[in-house]
Amino acid sequence: MGRIALVTNIPAPYRVDLFYYMQTQIKKHEFHVIYTSENEDNRSWKIKKEKMLNTHILQSKVIKIHGDMDGRYVHIPEKIGNILSEINPDVVIAWEYNPAALQSLFWSKVHHKKFIHLTDGTLFSERNIGKIQKVSRKIIIGNCDAAIASSLKAKEKLLAWGVPEDKIFVSLLTVDIEPYIMMHNQKMEVASEI
Repeated sequence: MGRIALVTNIPAPYRVDLFYYMQTQIKKHEFHVIYTSENEDNRSWKIKKEKMLNTHILQSKVIKIHGDMDGRYVHIPEKIGNILSEINPDVVIAWEYNPAALQSLFWSKVHHKKFIHLTDGTLFSERNIGKIQKVSRKIIIGNCDAAIASSLKAKEKLLAWGVPEDKIFVSLLTVDIEPYIMMHNQKMEVASEI
């Protein structure tokens, strides 16, 4: 059985559901989830804690960067290397290009573990990134053992950034969306009553 660490920012309901499915249905691997923070101030999600198996929530310094439409959050986690060493995964899968992904990549290289990069970003969504963001992408993309794209547009971005096609795997964001549609409809009903 292989041990896999999944590193991402906060417990979003659709990720929690995906990780729970993986942990309960894929028996040949043991999955551990590392979140860099419990929440962000622009989220009001209700998470089913009973679905958060093998979960580690880190303390992080969170920097909010204000943008034109929405803020962006940078999580700088404490002790991610300690948690990874405690879990001792065979494979680390880290989301995007943040400090946690960079730290996970460095830990993986030092400990001779496989590192997989996962991205939701597209050429369009990342068209205005800055110099530091470009550097972090070059480091992660240039050193990952494989990459997971959550859409064909994310795959297109990875190809444009130089990831060989045979190292890219497309894994569409799949989750039962009915509860989210119901939640949205309930909010719309409340708003119309006001």
